[in-house]
Amino acid sequence: MKVRIDQREETKTWDDYEEKKGFFGTKKIPVKKSATLQMVYLFLEASEEEKAIIKANGLDESVVETVGLSQQQIQRYESEIENAPNKIERDLAEHIYQYQRANPIEFTLKHYLEGPYQRAFDNVVQSNEYVSKLKTVYLPKIKKIMEANAKVGPSTESFDL
Repeated sequence: MKVRIDQREETKTWDDYEEKKGFFGTKKIPVKKSATLQMVYLFLEASEEEKAIIKANGLDESVVETVGLSQQQIQRYESEIENAPNKIERDLAEHIYQYQRANPIEFTLKHYLEGPYQRAFDNVVQSNEYVSKLKTVYLPKIKKIMEANAKVGPSTESFDL
C-alpha cells in the first residue's frame, strides 16, 4: 500500500449568521467567517491485490481510529451551554454535547481509502502530533489488518495439546 501524508496551512471560509438586535427584535444577518487551520491529508493507494483482500473480507468497515471531543471542543460546548440565552437553547446545547461525548466518531478503513482522508487542527503542534500518531498507530494498524486477512494459500498446522 502506498502512503502519502501532506501537511499544510489553509484558510477555510464559510457562511454563517450573526444576530443583530434592532428596534423590532433580533434578526440574523449573513456573514462570511474564516479560520486558518493546519490540515493533514492522508492518501492511501491500495494495490489490486489489497483491494481484493479488503473486498473479500469486508475490511472496509474495520475501525482504524476513534475520535472523541478535543479539549477545545469541550470548552466550546461548555461555553455555549453557559452562555445560552434561554433554557431551550441551553438544553439543546447540553443534549448535543452529551451525545457527542457518548458517541465518538469511528473512522474505518473505507474512510482512509476514499482519499484523501483529511483532518483539521487549530495549530501546528496538534497536526504534528496527529501525523506522528498516523505513522506509529493508525498506519501500522491498517497493515496489521491487511496482513491478518491476506490469503497465504493452503497450510497445515501441527501441535501437541
